[in-house]
Amino acid sequence: MEKKERYEVIKFVEHGGRCRLTMDYVQGELLIDRLKGSPELSKADVFDWFRLLAFQLDQYHRYSKQQSYRYLSPYSILITEQNQPVLLDLAAGSNDFALKNLQKRPMRQHFLKVVVHTWEDPKLSRDLFGIAKIMQFTLAHAQVTPSLTKSEAHRLSRIIEKCLCENPKKQYESLKQIQKDIPKTKKNTPVPLRKLIVILAATLALLSMVVVISNVFSSSSKQVTEKMESDTAAELVDPVEQMDAEGMMGAMEETEVEHFESPQEVADSHEPQDMVAELRMFVDKLDVYFGECEEVDYPEIILLGAELKRKVDHHLEVYDREMRTKEVAAALLYVDGLVKSEAYSLAEKQEEIEKIQIIYPELTENSEFQMIAHSVLQAIQENQAQTEDEVGEESPGTEEGELSVE
Repeated sequence: MEKKERYEVIKFVEHGGRCRLTMDYVQGELLIDRLKGSPELSKADVFDWFRLLAFQLDQYHRYSKQQSYRYLSPYSILITEQNQPVLLDLAAGSNDFALKNLQKRPMRQHFLKVVVHTWEDPKLSRDLFGIAKIMQFTLAHAQVTPSLTKSEAHRLSRIIEKCLCENPKKQYESLKQIQKDIPKTKKNTPVPLRKLIVILAATLALLSMVVVISNVFSSSSKQVTEKMESDTAAELVDPVEQMDAEGMMGAMEETEVEHFESPQEVADSHEPQDMVAELRMFVDKLDVYFGECEEVDYPEIILLGAELKRKVDHHLEVYDREMRTKEVAAALLYVDGLVKSEAYSLAEKQEEIEKIQIIYPELTENSEFQMIAHSVLQAIQENQAQTEDEVGEESPGTEEGELSVE
């Protein structure tokens, strides 16, 4: 017989779009015990669990404007007698075991997001990471019946990928988006004619967008390259030839402060963001349409859609790689200009270089970047050594002064 205990959990009461936190004491099994004892789960239960978890995390975020749930793990989720997942109240002393289990290295490494990048929303990214890991854990240990279709498995994999993705343009912007993307169990009924017409129209529209977006990619790449070349050429011009000696320094400092663009600003200024975002959203919607055709009598549409999606995904991957290359190159120019600027202290330059290195780890292999970073570090060390020498020289003088007074 299954052993069920009572746990302190959190629940929310919604009113006027706001959430109020309440506590409850309910009976059930921890997710890890449920999957160990009874791994058999219906497909509908799996989808409902994931959707309810995303819903509760969204409620938690609306309740707490500053804090994430953060410690999502198989030990912090309770499956009630009604077969619904609820979150444990981690502030309750009786639930200390959940946090203690997360102190174990395997649990901590798998379920806790340790590094949060500067461009990420800490509250959202931690819980996106947590729910993605819970989905992976559940799918790995559950025996789902009937088995997931190829379309359903692909959609869940895509959800997990968007939760774990470190590219802010591909990552989810809210937990509500996860709820919408989780598949619904569908009945084996033919797709209505009207829906079929929509699918065909969407397929043709996607085909035309592939052609348009390809042209935009090549145009955008050329623009960014020209911008970087003009910026580099501008740096090589001798400022003495453009201004008199009296106004030279002031004009240089003003230019550095006013026109200091970050790598992301350089890339964003030339990226067709609206069209790319629209294309990604369009592909996601087509996933839903083609999913409804699976295991019915429209194999031609499925094959056509899969081929088109493959082409679009390829274009998007190429585009992302190109934009990343441009951002890394712009980051190198940014760091070089930062170091040459007199508007920033050595400490500020060092801090900014460290941030850039975290955002663009590719620069660790760049010799020019390493030379720049090393020069700043060496300057800081020389300043520290000079300061220590000055302090050491002052100390004996002070002592002699004190003796002479006596």
